[in-house]
Amino acid sequence: MTTHKFRFTTPFKKGDEQTLAAALADNAAVRDALDLAPSDDPLVVTPMRSSVVNLAFFDRLQEAGLVADAGYIRQMAEEMVDGVPINDHVRDVLINPESEHADLFSEADRLEFLFFIFTVLCVGGSMCQPDETWQPYLETTKALYRELVKVHKTAATGDIEVSSVVVMLKGRGLVNPASPFSFASLIIDPKLKHATIWRWERKSFW
Repeated sequence: MTTHKFRFTTPFKKGDEQTLAAALADNAAVRDALDLAPSDDPLVVTPMRSSVVNLAFFDRLQEAGLVADAGYIRQMAEEMVDGVPINDHVRDVLINPESEHADLFSEADRLEFLFFIFTVLCVGGSMCQPDETWQPYLETTKALYRELVKVHKTAATGDIEVSSVVVMLKGRGLVNPASPFSFASLIIDPKLKHATIWRWERKSFW
């Protein structure tokens, strides 16, 4: 898992994500920094949501009884989904479309960048040992979110909002399609004109 931060000089406004992503994906210095092989695959840019800024977003997992009051995650008989062993109910909700609790999170919820980070951590690598409690996942999700996105207080209400723009990238050699959990995300800070690319290639154990 790697992060690379780049500075861009062109003007940027909401809606310019495709243009900026394409410029970065085709930039020789960026490709060299990311160690990308030549690729003619078309670039696909998928917008993410960043409206959720509070870990209370995940309280529904406890309310549904999938996580005990003490934080222990309910276990289950193991099954495989897309090469990931699912042996607890949190992983099951996050990545198994056939989970009986899949509707705890809507399609819009699943496009939230906070949800995405939490899922990446819960899925883990092919050799990871899952935690039995969810606190480490929540704490690390919060730390990564704070590191990757910029927030500000709105002048009118004082509410916290994310000022970064987040998209997911595929194509141009950015993501190895061998695992559906490999990814490349682009986090744009319009104010500082910083573009961060956060990537991970999830490799099979075998």
